[in-house]
Amino acid sequence: MKKLRISIISGLGLFLIGILVCCTINASMNDKGKMAGLGQLEYEQYEDNNSQKAKDKSSMYCVAVEGAASDELVTYDEVYEAGSDVIVTFDEIERAQLFFEQQGNDSKDAEEMAVEYIEEYNAMYAEAIANGYDVSDSELKDYIQNLKVDFENCNNSEELKKEIEQFESEEDFWKYQETIYKKKLPVQKYVAALEKEFNEGTTADIFDNENTNLWNKKLDKIKKQASKKQQYKRVKTKKDIHSKFKR
Repeated sequence: MKKLRISIISGLGLFLIGILVCCTINASMNDKGKMAGLGQLEYEQYEDNNSQKAKDKSSMYCVAVEGAASDELVTYDEVYEAGSDVIVTFDEIERAQLFFEQQGNDSKDAEEMAVEYIEEYNAMYAEAIANGYDVSDSELKDYIQNLKVDFENCNNSEELKKEIEQFESEEDFWKYQETIYKKKLPVQKYVAALEKEFNEGTTADIFDNENTNLWNKKLDKIKKQASKKQQYKRVKTKKDIHSKFKR
């Protein structure tokens, strides 16, 4: 069965390899409600963010210092944590927490898992950019266009349409995807390069379970090191956000 590679949290990029792998969506009776619920959350955040930015242009921060995501702006009230190169938003934490709750975790555990995941995800974006893995406007445009084609052909398009219906228009939905994939694609490129390097350095069958487990352990270590490097700090006042994020 063909599956569409759009993350359940609409491009948040839960491509959990270890923790990061690209989520594929399978059609099921329960998916319809989940997709609509997630879509509603995303739409509310999308509209709220646009409204806040229109009102408070004097207090904007970029979500990343470098790379494609550096032109994505948030207000102070949207910032959950600030690292040395990236910002973590409340929106990201909420979407990830909802995902983990839908996997059967209680609210507290889901929140802890969400924070850890989002910290690592953003840290890996910073590492991707630092190592030369960014995404151009044309690459992003082509990728989104391919997603649209896959969307039309996938078996569970009806479930995905329920998510899109939560937005004012399909155009708004895809604009939202563009903001997400500005982070996701550089991380995908970086992780793919790391995995290639790992496989080239081993004599084992790259499809062997043992080799896969070794790679997952190595990647997990890389993610944790990247997250630690960011020295994340909970934002309680504007002074907690470095001036290099200010726009």
